[in-house]
Amino acid sequence: MKPKKRKFKEITMDNEKLPEIESKNVREVYEIIAQHFSQTRYKGWPKVEEFLNGLENYSIVYDIGSGNGKYHNINHHITVIGFDPCHNLLMEALHNQKSQNIQADGLYVPVKSNSGDAAISIAVVHHFSTFERRVAAIQEIIRTIKVGGKALITVWAKEQKKFENEEGQDLMVAWHLSKKKDPNNPNQPEEVYQRYYHVFIKGELEQVIEKVKDCKLISCGYERDNWYAIIEKI
Repeated sequence: MKPKKRKFKEITMDNEKLPEIESKNVREVYEIIAQHFSQTRYKGWPKVEEFLNGLENYSIVYDIGSGNGKYHNINHHITVIGFDPCHNLLMEALHNQKSQNIQADGLYVPVKSNSGDAAISIAVVHHFSTFERRVAAIQEIIRTIKVGGKALITVWAKEQKKFENEEGQDLMVAWHLSKKKDPNNPNQPEEVYQRYYHVFIKGELEQVIEKVKDCKLISCGYERDNWYAIIEKI
């Protein structure tokens, strides 16, 4: 019997260029927590669903940083292709029978320029550890879509309540990985993993977008502890 074909394609990524904090506290952590993380990520955000449902039928949409693909079945009249560096999150998308997915770095999306009708990048750009890398991430999103195409980007907000006593914007956010209870060791501690985030303040996402070539800001705002922006390729 032939092995079952995967619905996502793996590619080699240049991890030598990846800052250590992103390698250790983003990539490695998500590989470990992927299944548990996916179980908590099943309900879509209204702004993302509104954006996807507003696209023309037969649109090709790139989901850059797609995770478990929870937005891929929102609108059955469009085709969503996901890109994520995390193998185990892509496996979660596969198990959930989500759309086509490709393992890829968000700074090096393996598609032709001007090939997509639209794009989304949901809760991804805040994992890039420098201003220049955040600009580059959005520049890459713009590269992939056609002139006139729109992209929706969301990032975590510093203004959310859980960060009100935190100093600075470059933070480590704990993920508590639940473990099965061991009757022989009832006091077994949880495994805790630290994820890196650069949390955005009001107006900061727009400042990043100002540095991106060939795009203009259509709208921006705050929703569910996130700043969002819709941009258009020009």
